[in-house]
Amino acid sequence: MPEMTENETPSKKQHRKKNRETHNAVERHRKKKINAGINRIGELIPCSPALKQLNARRGVSEGAVIQDSWVLVPALPLTSKNMILDQAFKYITEMKRQNDELLLNGGNSEQAEEIKKLRKQLDELQKENGRYIELLKANDICLYDDPTIHWKGNLKNAKK
Repeated sequence: MPEMTENETPSKKQHRKKNRETHNAVERHRKKKINAGINRIGELIPCSPALKQLNARRGVSEGAVIQDSWVLVPALPLTSKNMILDQAFKYITEMKRQNDELLLNGGNSEQAEEIKKLRKQLDELQKENGRYIELLKANDICLYDDPTIHWKGNLKNAKK
């Protein structure tokens, strides 16, 4: 933070202090929202037996609901944010794998081939979209702007 110079008046000092306090309050609010979101995710996801064991070592009662090898533990907020996010990633990845397996094995071979073809096409389109986004950013064009503001020339008939 820059040091106060001699020519800085008390009103400037008060203004700077007020700005800092406002910024700190906004930042605290943002962090509270992020933490609350992580805790909500933690309450929703089942955790592995390792996390269950960790909570048990902390003296937390289980009240668990068993689902395959995963166990729901109501005490997930006691674990770290990193652990919650890691477990959420693992759980979502596993659910996606199971969903893919059901989709591919639940239908006939034609449907499975169509699903594979569409997923490949989706991946290619997402990569292409990423390249376009990079081009827009490289040319300082905001994705949310009206694209006509970047056009050159006279647009007499653009809006009617």
